[in-house]
Formats: sequence, C-alpha cells, structure tokens
Amino acid sequence: MPAFILLCSVLVAACTVAPDAGPAPEASPAAPAADYEATLTRILTAVVTTDGLVDYDRLAADLQAEFDSVKAAVAQRNPVTLATDAQKLAFFLNAYNVWMLDNILGAPAVTNIAADNRFEAFFQTPFRVAGFNMTLNQLENGVLRFEDVVDGLVLPEGLQALRPSALDPRIHVGLNCAALSCPKLRREAFTPARVDAQLDAALADFANDDRLAAVDGSAVTLSSLLDWFGADFDASGMPTGDYFLAAMSPSRPDFATIQPILDGRDAAALRAFVEANADVQFGYDWTVNRAN
Repeated sequence: MPAFILLCSVLVAACTVAPDAGPAPEASPAAPAADYEATLTRILTAVVTTDGLVDYDRLAADLQAEFDSVKAAVAQRNPVTLATDAQKLAFFLNAYNVWMLDNILGAPAVTNIAADNRFEAFFQTPFRVAGFNMTLNQLENGVLRFEDVVDGLVLPEGLQALRPSALDPRIHVGLNCAALSCPKLRREAFTPARVDAQLDAALADFANDDRLAAVDGSAVTLSSLLDWFGADFDASGMPTGDYFLAAMSPSRPDFATIQPILDGRDAAALRAFVEANADVQFGYDWTVNRAN
C-alpha cells in the first residue's frame, strides 16, 4: 500500500474517476454481468452452505467466469447510479463480500487470516469499486462507518461522497470477512428493494447464533464485534446489549444465560463486565470459512 494519498475531487454528474486509494490490481478482462445481483445470487446459492461456509474450490472452477463478470460489474458500476441509501448499502455490502471472496481465492494456502498475517494484504490492498480504487477498510470504515481517517490516511473526498446518509449498524452483520466468527455470508446478493429486510434477517440470524454468544457450561464467549463496534450499536438508540437482545429469540436454548449479560449494557459496560468476570470473554476465530 503506498505511503502517500491523493485527495480526490467530489463525485460529479459526468462521473469522472477521482484520485483515490492508489493502484488496484490489474482489471479483469471479463465483461460485466448484465444483472450482477442475479448472477451473484446464483453463485452464492451454489457455493455457500446453510452454515455460511464457502466452497472456494467450486467457486474457482466452474463458477470462475461468472464470478469474474460480477467483479467487473462491481468495478465498473457508475457511482451516479448509487443515489439512494438502499442502493448504496446493497451495492457496497455486495462489493465488500465479492472482493473478500476474491482475497481467499487468491490465497488458497491461507487457513487463518490472523495467524497467517493477512490483515494488511486483505484489508489494505485497493480494489476497484464503482470506478474508484479503495481498500476494504476504506469501504467499511470510511464509506459505511463515516470515519474520515482510515489506516492513518485521510479518506479521499470522492469516497466520502459515496456515503449513505447515516450509519446503519446492521452493516456489521452484512459484511463478511471470510472468517468463521464473522456473521454468515448470505446465500443471496443484497438488493436495493430488499436490503432492509435482508439486514433484519441477517441480524436475527447472528443474534441467535453461537457467533454472537457461545455458551459452554459457565463460560460465555461474546463476539468481538460487540467490543470493536460497540459505539455503532450504541448509536442505534439502544445500548449494545439491548440492540442484540431485541433481535434474539427468547426461545434460544441458552437465552437465560446470555440475557443477563447483555441486558441494559452499552459497549463500555459490556467491556467492564467482561473484565470483571473470568467466565465471560470477547473472542473471534479468524479461521477461513472454507466448506471443505
């Protein structure tokens, strides 16, 4: 990743590509999919299991051409067409997940993103998204989470212009970082017409899954997402703990154990509770979510 950054101009109607995050990998020669969301849905349905694991071997084999067409569509999308929050959310969630899949395809020997020291390569390498070069960290933290400085560099104005009107904390259950602890990769593309319902479903899935809270006897492991992004969940108008309890089914088998831990606690209170209770911890498994 370059040690400098150029400030880019704001998005204009002519859709001029502004200076951005530096050079992206060489563009694919594939033609963009005419309906990238439908193509992506076919791919995800074929390679993602109901547990959210991914058959990367199949993706790299008989589905590679279709996947290349989706990547081309993501890279070449006219940003002027991203006018509404729903269009922006659906597109940028898909773009992140597509390029994260591509990261794993390009590093088949990687089994654990943390242990194999792939954070910089995966999250700080620019990809082409809607005519801009941006890293996944810039997409997540700069565009979707409104941070003006990402990885020590000022976010270019052109990328800031792509932001939706407000932070939606549900992005954290829609983005998939290809790790076992990440909220499940959905088996369908996000679409502007359905992104609100899709994110609600993803939130409920995560809230009722061991990825949020795993109970083993008296030991409870909470997802580190509640620690890392607690301020985002608190900004929803509910404390972080209540935000997830609201999406959790009381019929969840271990609800009686989890409920008093989360109930009424914002991010700071959860951190304090974890520090004071040896049986409760934050955790995140960076093992790659390979189905095979």
